[in-house]
Amino acid sequence: MDSQAASAPSGIVRILRSGEKRVGLGFLVDDRHIVTAAHVVNAALGREKIDMSNPGARRLFVEFCLLPSGPKARRVQVDEWHFGSPRALAGKDVATLRLEEPAPPDATPMSVSIEAPTPDVLLFGPVADQLDGGWLNARLMEAVPGGRVQLNQEVEGIFHVQGGWSGGPLWHRASRSILGMLVAKPFSDEGRNDVYAVPSSVLCEALPARLGHLLTGAVATPIAGSAMEKVDSRSSAAKSTPDSERTIGTEATLQNLERVVARLAAQLNRLERLTILPNYKLPSKSALATLDDLPEDLTGVRILVKADVDIPGKLGSVTNHFKFERAAKTLNEITKRGGSALLLWGQGLTSVELLELSESYGSEWHEGKLRQYLNKDIEIRRLESMTQLDDMARTSDPRCAITFLPNLVDISPEDILLVKGSRNASRQLEGRAEEFCVQSRLVSSLANHYEIFVMDDFRSTVFQLPSNVGLAYGKRRVIGRGLEGDLTSLEGLVERCIYLGRRSTSQRIFVCGSSRPDDLLVVETFLQSRLFDLCLLGPYPSLVIRAAMGQSLSPSVLGELAQLSALNGRPLDALLEGAARRLISEYSDRIILPTDFILRHGGPDGAVGYAGVNDGQLASVGEDDRISAIGPDTVADFCKRIDESDLVFHFGMLGRGSQPEREQTATVIRRYCESGAEAFMAGDHILAIAHDMGLGARLSGSVTGAQTTSYYMTGVQLPGLVPFLKRQLGSPEG
Repeated sequence: MDSQAASAPSGIVRILRSGEKRVGLGFLVDDRHIVTAAHVVNAALGREKIDMSNPGARRLFVEFCLLPSGPKARRVQVDEWHFGSPRALAGKDVATLRLEEPAPPDATPMSVSIEAPTPDVLLFGPVADQLDGGWLNARLMEAVPGGRVQLNQEVEGIFHVQGGWSGGPLWHRASRSILGMLVAKPFSDEGRNDVYAVPSSVLCEALPARLGHLLTGAVATPIAGSAMEKVDSRSSAAKSTPDSERTIGTEATLQNLERVVARLAAQLNRLERLTILPNYKLPSKSALATLDDLPEDLTGVRILVKADVDIPGKLGSVTNHFKFERAAKTLNEITKRGGSALLLWGQGLTSVELLELSESYGSEWHEGKLRQYLNKDIEIRRLESMTQLDDMARTSDPRCAITFLPNLVDISPEDILLVKGSRNASRQLEGRAEEFCVQSRLVSSLANHYEIFVMDDFRSTVFQLPSNVGLAYGKRRVIGRGLEGDLTSLEGLVERCIYLGRRSTSQRIFVCGSSRPDDLLVVETFLQSRLFDLCLLGPYPSLVIRAAMGQSLSPSVLGELAQLSALNGRPLDALLEGAARRLISEYSDRIILPTDFILRHGGPDGAVGYAGVNDGQLASVGEDDRISAIGPDTVADFCKRIDESDLVFHFGMLGRGSQPEREQTATVIRRYCESGAEAFMAGDHILAIAHDMGLGARLSGSVTGAQTTSYYMTGVQLPGLVPFLKRQLGSPEG
């Protein structure tokens, strides 16, 4: 960290929201104009940061923060606006603000240069313990796709680029000039030192009235020491070349440049494939406490395990007991190390809704299935009610015991409340969710019966529940081997996608079969980060795309889309104007839409019928009809594309879970499992289908929760995992 208070550039300003909250930075370029990032202006005006529409001449405040005489505020109006893309590493993100009164006398406009004499620059911004700001060394690297340039910051102590640094200048101290404007950092910046800026050449192009003169006759100077620097400069004799010869030479140079540009354009797709954008990173699995963090000897230790043994679909299947095998990995290890386990399970409770309550099986059924995968010497006991727990003495049997608790659905009404009415419940609790969980009936009845809590249910971590956050409170806690395996599969998927992406002939396909329209955000993240080359869309996400394209859909189809979107907390209009529109404009060549669908018709007598419709008949779907799956022509097209792929990641059902809709999903699963492609899968229902067909062993990786996976892979914090972060474990109440 470097501080130069005496010679600090006095033209740097803070951009304020509501007159005092600091949301970003900017810099004075003449006596009346400040340059900043457009997304910073959006934040100051209370708009969505990625809103590209021009806000007009709205007013806000700035503060000159490095004046020798002390900070001074000024009112400004939005002047010029250039916001070309909502993507973090692409397009222009530039705005100017016009001062309504003169700048302070000791505020000096900052010079902008398109030359980079050396790669070393200084960055300025606030940190938590020093809100007035400080300086940070950084080094210019090379350009990245989208018109940005990468910098590597030299992180020191508390100083590193974070929120509030956008819009700040890349200050070249030796030449006392600006080489660009900081605009982006990695989505997840743990262990990262790369940040991204709009170079000064792009600033000049965006603001010709203010900075365009710098481009007139200018030749971009390579960074000192780079290979490009070794270009011969013109000799003094060249200056005496006749105008006619100089004109011919210029034309020849332009022709050569055109040929170079044409060759680069021809290689663009390959260049994009070889340049995996560096701002995609999964949350680190290593940040979570696991069984490896517990003592090797657990003799006499009582351990509560929250397991996911809820089987999707019909429970009578003889092959899809993959969840019992998954849960047994944790239970076998605990008992082998001498511990005894209380097993908390939830047949009928998923992260989305209650299923099959009328067909739920008691713990006797689960015990029988689990025994198939447990070590043979393990004693299992079952409790029919919670009153038995207080009367149960700790076992003196040298064989370690597993005690089945009653079904979670029956003993934790608070879990049901928070899952079924999650959004209404969250509003009512208003930040008291953790307290509500800790004081729940489930926690109070179990608190004295275990010393360690093991979370082995990935799906439920999308919510803050008594059965995860509540049970972890005040206890030593770790994640189980099943949940750890889910995260390992996701890490393996990303690793393989990046590896195959460096091969120009590989094909990576993402099959998005989700029933959640808002999973278009997942599609956008994957295509943006270059993890996948092609996305095959299932019924509901594809219908949102068609609506955004202006295709006419019937009221019943639009109504169902709106209902599904609202169920997942995102209005349909926001998807149409946001992710759907961006996908159409930027990735239309990489998303494949279904061309036909299966239509489910409910008759007045309760009978259900099926029919096929093509994509041109969606406007005529009746009030009692529902789009229930992709059609046979689409299945054939998807299978053909899968045959040409090297890797497939399948996410969610391609239709409803009952026949005949289920068969469409099963056909696609069979195709990629038998095609030789690396196959990864996320979602209980599709995993059950794969195991029912005996294809589970063909998978390169599998994850038990589709919705949880979508949150995890797009960087949304999972509240049910937060207590298991190692940084939270300094205090057991954390």
